[in-house]
Amino acid sequence: MKNHSIVEKITHIFASHRPRTYLTVLPLSELAGVNVTTYPKDAEYSVNQVESVCPTLLAIRSTPVNSTIVVAGHGGTIYKILSTGYTGDNDRCGGLGLDTSKNQMIYPKDDDGTLPEDEYSNLWKVSIDAEGSVKLDQHVLIDPPKLLN
Repeated sequence: MKNHSIVEKITHIFASHRPRTYLTVLPLSELAGVNVTTYPKDAEYSVNQVESVCPTLLAIRSTPVNSTIVVAGHGGTIYKILSTGYTGDNDRCGGLGLDTSKNQMIYPKDDDGTLPEDEYSNLWKVSIDAEGSVKLDQHVLIDPPKLLN
Protein backbone atom coordinates (compact mmCIF):
# COMPACT_ATOMS: atom_id res chain seq x y z
CA MET A 1 0.00 0.00 0.00
CA LYS A 2 1.39 3.38 -1.06
CA ASN A 3 0.09 5.59 1.75
CA HIS A 4 0.41 3.26 4.72
CA SER A 5 1.86 5.96 7.00
CA ILE A 6 -1.26 8.09 6.48
CA VAL A 7 -3.55 5.15 7.23
CA GLU A 8 -1.63 4.36 10.43
CA LYS A 9 -2.35 7.88 11.74
CA ILE A 10 -6.14 7.61 11.40
CA THR A 11 -7.84 7.68 14.79
CA HIS A 12 -11.51 8.21 13.87
CA ILE A 13 -13.71 7.55 10.83
CA PHE A 14 -17.17 9.08 10.52
CA ALA A 15 -19.83 8.47 7.88
CA SER A 16 -23.31 9.86 7.41
CA HIS A 17 -26.36 7.64 7.84
CA ARG A 18 -26.37 6.64 4.17
CA PRO A 19 -24.99 3.20 3.23
CA ARG A 20 -22.87 4.63 0.40
CA THR A 21 -20.77 6.77 2.75
CA TYR A 22 -20.22 3.80 5.04
CA LEU A 23 -19.21 1.58 2.12
CA THR A 24 -16.83 4.28 0.90
CA VAL A 25 -14.77 4.24 4.09
CA LEU A 26 -15.12 0.55 4.97
CA PRO A 27 -11.90 -0.57 3.17
CA LEU A 28 -10.00 2.28 4.82
CA SER A 29 -11.47 1.30 8.18
CA GLU A 30 -10.25 -2.25 7.74
CA LEU A 31 -6.74 -1.10 6.76
CA ALA A 32 -6.50 1.36 9.63
CA GLY A 33 -8.07 -0.93 12.21
CA VAL A 34 -10.53 1.83 13.15
CA ASN A 35 -14.30 1.33 13.37
CA VAL A 36 -16.60 3.52 11.30
CA THR A 37 -18.95 5.63 13.40
CA THR A 38 -22.18 6.35 11.54
CA TYR A 39 -24.74 8.94 12.44
CA PRO A 40 -28.38 8.41 11.51
CA LYS A 41 -30.78 11.16 10.68
CA ASP A 42 -31.52 12.47 14.16
CA ALA A 43 -34.96 13.98 14.76
CA GLU A 44 -33.59 16.03 17.66
CA TYR A 45 -31.31 17.85 15.20
CA SER A 46 -33.68 17.93 12.23
CA VAL A 47 -36.19 20.47 11.04
CA ASN A 48 -38.99 19.27 8.77
CA GLN A 49 -37.15 15.97 8.24
CA VAL A 50 -34.17 17.73 6.66
CA GLU A 51 -31.09 15.71 7.51
CA SER A 52 -28.68 17.28 9.93
CA VAL A 53 -24.92 17.02 10.34
CA CYS A 54 -25.02 18.07 13.99
CA PRO A 55 -24.20 14.65 15.45
CA THR A 56 -21.16 14.37 13.17
CA LEU A 57 -19.96 17.88 13.96
CA LEU A 58 -20.38 17.33 17.68
CA ALA A 59 -18.42 14.08 17.42
CA ILE A 60 -15.62 15.73 15.41
CA ARG A 61 -15.33 18.48 17.99
CA SER A 62 -15.17 15.95 20.82
CA THR A 63 -12.12 14.11 19.45
CA PRO A 64 -8.79 14.69 21.19
CA VAL A 65 -6.28 17.24 19.88
CA ASN A 66 -3.96 15.72 17.24
CA SER A 67 -6.58 13.22 16.07
CA THR A 68 -6.60 12.21 12.42
CA ILE A 69 -10.22 12.02 11.32
CA VAL A 70 -11.78 10.83 8.08
CA VAL A 71 -15.32 12.01 7.33
CA ALA A 72 -17.33 10.53 4.46
CA GLY A 73 -20.21 12.76 3.51
CA HIS A 74 -22.42 13.29 0.52
CA GLY A 75 -23.61 16.24 -1.49
CA GLY A 76 -26.15 17.35 1.07
CA THR A 77 -23.85 17.19 4.08
CA ILE A 78 -20.20 17.76 3.24
CA TYR A 79 -20.36 21.54 2.80
CA LYS A 80 -22.47 21.84 5.95
CA ILE A 81 -19.65 20.11 7.80
CA LEU A 82 -16.89 22.21 6.23
CA SER A 83 -18.52 25.64 5.99
CA THR A 84 -18.84 28.80 8.01
CA GLY A 85 -22.39 29.53 6.92
CA TYR A 86 -24.15 26.54 8.46
CA THR A 87 -25.40 27.39 11.93
CA GLY A 88 -27.22 24.17 12.62
CA ASP A 89 -30.71 23.47 13.80
CA ASN A 90 -31.63 25.55 16.84
CA ASP A 91 -28.04 26.92 16.81
CA ARG A 92 -26.84 23.80 18.62
CA CYS A 93 -24.03 23.19 16.15
CA GLY A 94 -22.34 24.85 13.23
CA GLY A 95 -19.91 24.04 10.45
CA LEU A 96 -16.16 23.80 10.98
CA GLY A 97 -15.53 27.28 9.64
CA LEU A 98 -14.20 27.15 6.08
CA ASP A 99 -15.54 29.57 3.48
CA THR A 100 -16.91 27.16 0.87
CA SER A 101 -18.83 29.87 -0.98
CA LYS A 102 -16.11 31.22 -3.26
CA ASN A 103 -13.76 28.86 -5.06
CA GLN A 104 -15.72 26.63 -7.47
CA MET A 105 -12.57 24.64 -8.33
CA ILE A 106 -11.98 23.66 -4.69
CA TYR A 107 -15.64 23.54 -3.66
CA PRO A 108 -17.67 22.54 -6.77
CA LYS A 109 -21.41 23.12 -6.41
CA ASP A 110 -24.70 22.53 -8.16
CA ASP A 111 -27.25 25.32 -8.49
CA ASP A 112 -28.61 24.40 -5.04
CA GLY A 113 -25.19 24.86 -3.41
CA THR A 114 -24.52 21.17 -2.77
CA LEU A 115 -21.79 18.93 -4.11
CA PRO A 116 -22.79 17.75 -7.61
CA GLU A 117 -24.11 14.20 -7.91
CA ASP A 118 -21.23 13.21 -10.22
CA GLU A 119 -18.46 14.37 -7.87
CA TYR A 120 -16.90 11.40 -6.09
CA SER A 121 -13.23 12.21 -5.94
CA ASN A 122 -12.85 15.34 -3.81
CA LEU A 123 -10.66 15.05 -0.75
CA TRP A 124 -10.21 18.01 1.58
CA LYS A 125 -7.48 17.91 4.21
CA VAL A 126 -8.49 20.22 7.03
CA SER A 127 -6.58 21.10 10.20
CA ILE A 128 -8.14 22.19 13.47
CA ASP A 129 -5.67 23.56 16.00
CA ALA A 130 -5.97 23.39 19.79
CA GLU A 131 -7.81 26.73 19.85
CA GLY A 132 -10.36 25.49 17.29
CA SER A 133 -9.08 27.49 14.30
CA VAL A 134 -9.72 25.68 11.03
CA LYS A 135 -7.74 25.83 7.79
CA LEU A 136 -7.79 24.00 4.50
CA ASP A 137 -4.39 22.35 4.09
CA GLN A 138 -5.00 20.60 0.81
CA HIS A 139 -7.62 19.77 -1.80
CA VAL A 140 -7.00 16.88 -4.15
CA LEU A 141 -8.98 14.90 -6.66
CA ILE A 142 -8.36 11.24 -6.01
CA ASP A 143 -8.96 7.96 -7.77
CA PRO A 144 -10.08 5.82 -4.80
CA PRO A 145 -9.20 2.43 -6.35
CA LYS A 146 -5.66 3.63 -7.12
CA LEU A 147 -5.27 5.15 -3.65
CA LEU A 148 -5.51 1.76 -1.96
CA ASN A 149 -3.25 -0.16 -4.41
